[in-house]
Amino acid sequence: MIEKLNIRENKIINSNGKEIKLKGINLNSPCILKYEEKHNFLEDIKQIKKLGANSIRVPICPAYFQSKPEYCDEILDPIVSLCKKLNLYCLLDWHAQGNPLNGETRMADTKIEGFMKYDARFSSAKKAAEILAKRYGKEPNVMFEPFCAYFLGINSKQWNGVSTTLVNIIRKYSDSIIAIGPIGWPQSLESVFNYPIKDKNVAYSTMIYFNTKEKDKKVINKLREKYVILVVECGYEPLKPKEKALQGTKQNYAYPLKKFLTDNELSWFAWCYHPIRQPVILNSWNPKDLSEWGKFVKKELLTF
Repeated sequence: MIEKLNIRENKIINSNGKEIKLKGINLNSPCILKYEEKHNFLEDIKQIKKLGANSIRVPICPAYFQSKPEYCDEILDPIVSLCKKLNLYCLLDWHAQGNPLNGETRMADTKIEGFMKYDARFSSAKKAAEILAKRYGKEPNVMFEPFCAYFLGINSKQWNGVSTTLVNIIRKYSDSIIAIGPIGWPQSLESVFNYPIKDKNVAYSTMIYFNTKEKDKKVINKLREKYVILVVECGYEPLKPKEKALQGTKQNYAYPLKKFLTDNELSWFAWCYHPIRQPVILNSWNPKDLSEWGKFVKKELLTF
């Protein structure tokens, strides 16, 4: 039976007080997998378990969540249930990107059934937090990430206010771990120094890609002395990535990443168990056909 996790100082612990490091892999958006690609995302979860991961991160696309009334029944219920059966922890990520206070959203013109793919509106995030926490707040393997990426003008004080509101909504139903996302792109957790979220079982999440600045890594290094930091996305593409942030090689990205994760004893989630969504872990849907990044995750990151 999977044990619920808690935070004690700067460590994630189980019910016996043993420290747990999350070593996870991101699914692609399960609705994209199901409705656009006609792909069985539950098989992906089984394969992720076979790779040696102990957790997954589930990007919840705001557009699909809002346009599919059966989203929880058809998507999240089976995921949470299977993860519990496989002893996998499950981080539910509201994959909103932008400024929740003015609703400005990254790629606002990209819509699915009339809804913004990355809908950053505060009203949407609050409604999602309420639904998800009420439904999954007592599940021992579930954690919450109520807003993926804050940017487009939000400041540190506003970030704290929005995040605190979302935490308070979740706390009506759950005392599970909540991961609070950072500000900006590249992302920075510097706001935590002056505006920490005052609640128990709170971690801070960030992404580490090729364009992550050294000063932001130093911030993580310092914050790690006091808080739990989750690297919720990482990875690289050795050949022609769609975005410069995703470029890299084993030498200039992967091995330094491993050293950074190891030195700071960080929990992490690799992006992405998919053959197209870069940086890819797979070259094809054959689970044995791992990309260069996928092989690195399996041989280097999941073994330390």
